[in-house]
Amino acid sequence: MNRRPIHPPGPKGHLLAGTFAAWRPDPLRYMEQLVGLHGPAVRFHYVLGRYGYLFAHPDHYRRILLDNYRNYTKRHPIYDVLRVALGDGLVTLDGARWVTHRRLIQPAFHRSAVRSAADLIVQRTQSMLAAWDRDARAGGTGHVRAVDRDMMALTLGVVGEALFGLSMDTHISAIDADFSAFSRDLMAIATNPLALYFGVRLRLTPSARRLHAAAGRLRQVVGQIVAARREGPERETHDLLGLLLAAREAETDRRLTDVEVRDEVMTIMLAGHETSATALTWTLYLLGTHREAEGAVHDELERVLGGAPPSVEALPRLPLTRAVAEEAMRLYPPIYAFDRRAVGPDTVGGYDLPAGASVSLCPYVTHRLPEFWERPDEFRPERFVEGRPHEFTYLPFAAGPRGCIGEGFAMTEIVLVLAAVLQRYRLRPAPGLVVEPTPLITLRPRYGLTMVAEARGP
Repeated sequence: MNRRPIHPPGPKGHLLAGTFAAWRPDPLRYMEQLVGLHGPAVRFHYVLGRYGYLFAHPDHYRRILLDNYRNYTKRHPIYDVLRVALGDGLVTLDGARWVTHRRLIQPAFHRSAVRSAADLIVQRTQSMLAAWDRDARAGGTGHVRAVDRDMMALTLGVVGEALFGLSMDTHISAIDADFSAFSRDLMAIATNPLALYFGVRLRLTPSARRLHAAAGRLRQVVGQIVAARREGPERETHDLLGLLLAAREAETDRRLTDVEVRDEVMTIMLAGHETSATALTWTLYLLGTHREAEGAVHDELERVLGGAPPSVEALPRLPLTRAVAEEAMRLYPPIYAFDRRAVGPDTVGGYDLPAGASVSLCPYVTHRLPEFWERPDEFRPERFVEGRPHEFTYLPFAAGPRGCIGEGFAMTEIVLVLAAVLQRYRLRPAPGLVVEPTPLITLRPRYGLTMVAEARGP
């Protein structure tokens, strides 16, 4: 006899619109409320009679991201929206093509490649700080910085030069503006069921039309960059763009098309710089509002570096500097949630999932579960110095076979940038600053992050 399926608890919604009205004002708060009311596994009325599933327990992540990861595809409406800009790149691909592209890209993120990028990261950070110095001399003892914008420009420049051998300086403002616009419209679509399921390809809503326009401008810029490199003089290079242009697929022995190369460049450039910039922004904000932790980092930097520029060799001796970034990503994970679609039926945490189920995973919520984190709402970097958390309780880079390919690069960049900035500046929230996280493609400060930069004495 067939048993009746066991469903997670959860709220009922409107027959057609589901629970979208509850999600729209504040998706993060709503996910916290769902888990608080119903537990770490929740079934909610999604839209048009469909149900979605939210999972937040580490055992759920293990099942979905590792033990049975092949059952969970990115053929999900959210990724259909992302494909408008990113095309078929590493973030959006599935199956055999994803395996092939991951193998092609992996050498660019080997430890040796990351180490070779360290000097560039420090040099570009020092150039940014030289501009801060000039502004400080013009503006007096303390001057206001748009820290979120500074970090976006810095990390985009690093990714462009380190991974693609390109100077992005003339494109930074346009790329950042278009990607920000794309992010805002993506979230407008994600919280509108009709736009999400029917309106993107047909461009039925203003947000869908704006999203396509911003994506088109991004593709044009990146496509021109790829074409110029393809048509330029041949050169021996081991950066990511060189690897992609020279690569041949093992199964077919064919080279990637310009569109395929463009999609991977778009994916790595935009996803890579955005996540690192967001992590740096939140870390600098938290240090600027927690002076004891900031002072401890300053002491570590003085003790280890003694005024010398940070280097990759010094990273193992900067555990607290790394820990403040890790704790910031616990509280404000750049990738705060992600979605999958179940190919076939499965059982997760004792609950039955049907084939085709829409599955949401939310590190933002998991990072705050009190059964795994003592005083979870507090900024306590020492928790990452005292011991490493279990991989499925801490997921700023996801986990399993589809974990972030650039984790090593990102952490090297983040710690080096923090060390260089904190050696020379203290940052304090600007007067009147209102800080509120807003879930776009990454978890950004809703109103930006302006801080007063105070030069540290000798």
